[in-house]
Amino acid sequence: MGMNFSPRMHSVTHGFTVVGGLKSRVWEGIVADVWEVACALDAGGDYVSPDPRLFVALELDNTGSFILDQHDTRAAERHDTPLSMSFVPAGIFIRGKAEGLQRMKHLDLHFTEASLLKRFGRSLDRSRLTQPRLGFLDRRIAKLAVAIAEECANHDALHDLYGEGLVNALLALLFDVRREEGRRRPGLSRHQLRLVTDFMTPGVLNRSGSRISQALQVFPRAISATPSRPRPACLPIAGTCRPGSGRCRRCCRLPAIPR
Repeated sequence: MGMNFSPRMHSVTHGFTVVGGLKSRVWEGIVADVWEVACALDAGGDYVSPDPRLFVALELDNTGSFILDQHDTRAAERHDTPLSMSFVPAGIFIRGKAEGLQRMKHLDLHFTEASLLKRFGRSLDRSRLTQPRLGFLDRRIAKLAVAIAEECANHDALHDLYGEGLVNALLALLFDVRREEGRRRPGLSRHQLRLVTDFMTPGVLNRSGSRISQALQVFPRAISATPSRPRPACLPIAGTCRPGSGRCRRCCRLPAIPR
């Protein structure tokens, strides 16, 4: 898996009875646990972990709610709506209590800061990892959480890339990870460039009508300079190469493209 990681959460609970056993999957520094529990009248517990985690209430019966309390700040949130969720930063002590709740199914997504940095690098705002969000709803994150939970329960598991994609998308939404500004898209590889120039025959260009000028504007940008390949001195376009040669002798030796 590349990064060996096991949740290190310390918990002391009472009044919960696990139904059907733990369902779990591991993806490159991420552990997803799905629990279904029956709740006694006074069910509750204390939880703390050196790693951040996301709690998603997948299913709640209609009889009550599950309350999460950040004990040191007296901040508390009531989970009484399916797919409500909480993000708990590393080292935050949380107390949970079932209030009138008889049954609950939830997803715990455990991860490390290192695994996030490996995925997102400088695009990750690390300050977001320290901000508790004990009660919130997000439709897009909820859909991904449900898909992750289903994959945890899938006896015929799909390729790891499927789960990785779900987890990456969820984490990008959870921490609002944006694409870095100012990064230029790389030019075409030599293989891609050869495919393009082979396709751009005079016959194809003649049939393209008004799209020719658009293609000629985009093409120079597509073969822009890269660290391993300098920009050619000219493009294989008739009129920019040596007159009468029929070929571009100064750069790629490709057939000239009519204007």
